[in-house]
Amino acid sequence: MFLFRWLKRIIKAILWLVVIVVLIPIAGLAYGFLTTPALDTTPLSGVAEGAPPKALAVKIRAEIPRYQRPEESTFLTYPEWAIVYAAREYAGFVDKNQPSGFPYLSYIGRFWQDYATVIRASSAYKFNLDNNQMLVIIGTSHTIEHAIQWAYENTVGRVTEATAGKRTAVDIYQAKVAATMPVFSTRCRGTSFPMPKSVPACSPSSRQRTTAPSAPANASSPSASPTPSSKATPI
Repeated sequence: MFLFRWLKRIIKAILWLVVIVVLIPIAGLAYGFLTTPALDTTPLSGVAEGAPPKALAVKIRAEIPRYQRPEESTFLTYPEWAIVYAAREYAGFVDKNQPSGFPYLSYIGRFWQDYATVIRASSAYKFNLDNNQMLVIIGTSHTIEHAIQWAYENTVGRVTEATAGKRTAVDIYQAKVAATMPVFSTRCRGTSFPMPKSVPACSPSSRQRTTAPSAPANASSPSASPTPSSKATPI
């Protein structure tokens, strides 16, 4: 009976976790739609939309495999990159400040606002399952990660900040680790699109240099960020 009761509690806890994870994107998108205005579709003065020269389009499609993608993906990949820039802003903040001061909840809300906005912007196109599935998954993980960070940094984190009185070796190492992900995502040549030679290629050695800073003695860091995929703008 004792084991049965514990098994029942474990199953119940797992079910609650599943329910919470499923509700995150629903609540997030509800917040996003309720806190963002309808799109202004008035054409901008002096801006004309049109297809690129046919010869250029044919040349690029022939030289760069899988270069062209559905037009709605141009909208739907924006929130993905917003996460990368959020990681960069977090790295810049903790480089000089204590992690407890970072607005984690605001960045959760911003993602879902961005997602709701691009849903409106792409509503005239066919529903893109792959892009939306990707955004729901990374948005949910982004929300969970930032919620946990907010809870920790504003409880245990504030206590340790108060007792230490200054930035510790762990804080400094955490800032270094936080800075590696956005640098790798934005400076590493991960697509077939021609980029300046100053941008390093995504070789195994560059990944190792980017993701493994040396740790000071007795220091560790739980910091981690999502890794969106790089995509080129379509023609």
